[in-house]
Amino acid sequence: MGENNSSVRVVKPVFDELINTHKIGKFLQLVLPKDFSAGEVIEIRYEGNPSEKVLAPRDEFLNWCRENPDKLKKPDEARKRLAENKLYKFEYGTHPDVYIETQQCYVVVEAKWTETGITTYTEWRKEGERDQLIRHMDALIGAPYEKPVFGLFIIDANGKISADSVLSRFSTDEYIMASVPHRINDNSWKELKKGFCGVWTWQKIRDQLELTEPTCIV
Repeated sequence: MGENNSSVRVVKPVFDELINTHKIGKFLQLVLPKDFSAGEVIEIRYEGNPSEKVLAPRDEFLNWCRENPDKLKKPDEARKRLAENKLYKFEYGTHPDVYIETQQCYVVVEAKWTETGITTYTEWRKEGERDQLIRHMDALIGAPYEKPVFGLFIIDANGKISADSVLSRFSTDEYIMASVPHRINDNSWKELKKGFCGVWTWQKIRDQLELTEPTCIV
């Protein structure tokens, strides 16, 4: 990734400045629903502060994969893995670019800069069947986590990712449900839809909160 590493060139400078200027609260007020009060920040993690948070996949999702190998990307290979180990893990931890826990909620951010698109698949789930932001949110919904979960994208307004394209995906129930098949029967997938806070741009965040970073983005 080198000089185009968004975690180093964009995420860290912006969130370092938000912390150093005591504007994390204002950032949350900006991106979260207007009628929601996040309370004090308990923990914030991103690359360099000190590192990205690792969130384990839900046991319910792993069990769904084991029970439905025919619905995975490589069904023959999946059945082979299960024959060798009935508790084979078809997914490991997910790393939000930014993780924030406050007194009242969890917030996860999927940050983009020079990337050409969002990630919607994993080794075992096809394109459109395991959205990266949904993975982050899914990991935090349910015991032992007991607070509302919010998720958002931050992109370069002049970059290659279209905000309208991302919003179009998240506007359809089918897209959300495809990433969390273990949540369909109990309708808990609706918590993901409720917690989606849209697509923001680095430029708007910089302007709205009067930041100097990110200097690498016009």
